[in-house]
Amino acid sequence: MAEYMTRLLYENPVPFKVRSAAYQALRTTKGVGDLGQVRDPLNRPGQKVALPVYERKSSVLKEQFIVDTRTMTLLAHYTDLQDGGKQLAGKTAVETYKVGWTDDKPAVPAAG
Repeated sequence: MAEYMTRLLYENPVPFKVRSAAYQALRTTKGVGDLGQVRDPLNRPGQKVALPVYERKSSVLKEQFIVDTRTMTLLAHYTDLQDGGKQLAGKTAVETYKVGWTDDKPAVPAAG
């Protein structure tokens, strides 16, 4: 459930009040941890929250998010997937987001 609330912070163009309500619901969801004020990889300030750890057999998934609480938008998403205590290559990552309105045509990122 918590992962769906984070999507409202970046996937859909929703009003501030909806994003704010999603963030408040996320923070009060059982198992979600508040990790305090931090800076994302782009040096932007935000509040870091951790989703409940998902464990299945020997696999463990940890996810953390940094949210700009002034705009209620997602700044960064941290993913750590381990199997048997070892990080899985390509499954541990940090994604940063920049959200906002534009009239520009989308740019295709360079391959690489």
